[in-house]
Amino acid sequence: MTQLHKIKQKRNIDTGLQNSVSIRGKTTNRSVVNVLTPFLFLLPALGIYGTFTLFPLVRLFILSFQNWDGISKYPKWVWFDNYKLVFRGQDFWLALRHNLWWVLLALIPVILGLALAIVLHQSKPRGRNIYRMIMFLPYTLSVVVVALMFQWMYQSKTGQLNMLLKFIGLESLTHNWLGDPNTALTSLAMAGAWVGYGFCMVLFLAGLSNIDPVLYDAAQVDGANAWQKFVHVTLPGLARYKGCAEAPCHFKPRSLKVI
Repeated sequence: MTQLHKIKQKRNIDTGLQNSVSIRGKTTNRSVVNVLTPFLFLLPALGIYGTFTLFPLVRLFILSFQNWDGISKYPKWVWFDNYKLVFRGQDFWLALRHNLWWVLLALIPVILGLALAIVLHQSKPRGRNIYRMIMFLPYTLSVVVVALMFQWMYQSKTGQLNMLLKFIGLESLTHNWLGDPNTALTSLAMAGAWVGYGFCMVLFLAGLSNIDPVLYDAAQVDGANAWQKFVHVTLPGLARYKGCAEAPCHFKPRSLKVI
């Protein structure tokens, strides 16, 4: 009787081990499926991105070390000769300077949007939503509409900007804003700033409304002034909204080729 009991107990143990192994196997399979499922949904997008973005970038990088006329079957490897030729020319440094200047000018709508957001948030004027709508309106306009507007505004003879300068007695400051290489890029950047500052303002207003007022009260108790509150409370609270700095970059100079 004891021997029979031991045999049954051993069978139960073996059955339990098999069930445990089966459950673990199913759990592992489910975990693998759960991990791989999101990637399956991403495969179409990754395929398109890799085909039309990553592959051309890699191909272009390899081509930068070659001399190819676009027709011959086998390009000639010249290694760093192309880079030497570029760095020795004036066009590269001129283009680099223009790009750096454009990056600096792209900060104008961000700073302007932040300043307006702080004013609207702290003063809370009547018709606040109307002000916000009016300031956001330029961002909703078509690029072609904005380009035509500033084309008319920047005209050297009949443009509104030069006419305004003449009206207030500053005729000496009238200028061919788009015809002079020294002012053309800045003039385009001002158009981009006018389009992008409202978008930045709306994002910053959303960020300011999510900052706990208790933090400002605690800073006030600690004796912080307005600048210290801005640096140590407002800016950290707006860190998640720093992506609005990209908004002016969507309005690139080449988008204003209508001008």
